[in-house]
Amino acid sequence: METGAPTAGEPSLAELIRAGDLDAIAGFQVTHVEQVRSYCEIVCAADRVQEACDDVFLEFVGRVREGDAIPGADAALGGDAQLDELLLQATRSVSAARLQRRPASTGSRRAPRFEVQDASCAVMPELVAAAANGELRGDGEAVRAHVASCPACKAMTARLQRAERAFLRSGGWS
Repeated sequence: METGAPTAGEPSLAELIRAGDLDAIAGFQVTHVEQVRSYCEIVCAADRVQEACDDVFLEFVGRVREGDAIPGADAALGGDAQLDELLLQATRSVSAARLQRRPASTGSRRAPRFEVQDASCAVMPELVAAAANGELRGDGEAVRAHVASCPACKAMTARLQRAERAFLRSGGWS
């Protein structure tokens, strides 16, 4: 993030967002909206990109307000250092739920869509996002095994990974 450290006695950006400071929330959104859009444009149907972007920031604020910690993150980094990771987590979750889907039998050649093969495939986008966010119980082996054995889910996962790379590049992450 491109925010300076707060001076002594000044609340951090994370604290401001957690408290519901609308200026802090709006500033964060303006700064990061193109980064979120770069992800959503790869994953979501064109007519749902704006809705997904809006919902990402609602999810993000919810995660910040709940004080979600990042699994495996160094607690010494403080709240502001975790905001970017919380934004990425919210982006993964919201976009996965809005992944452009179609039943495998349609044969449509329109925009790339996730072809739902069976009931397991139908929930895979959300499970893959949860695994990337460190939110799955256990080690996620069942998700990895399904993705490895299902061409449609393997392609969907590759698309989510491509979207994440676009998100990271757009935000200047390495």
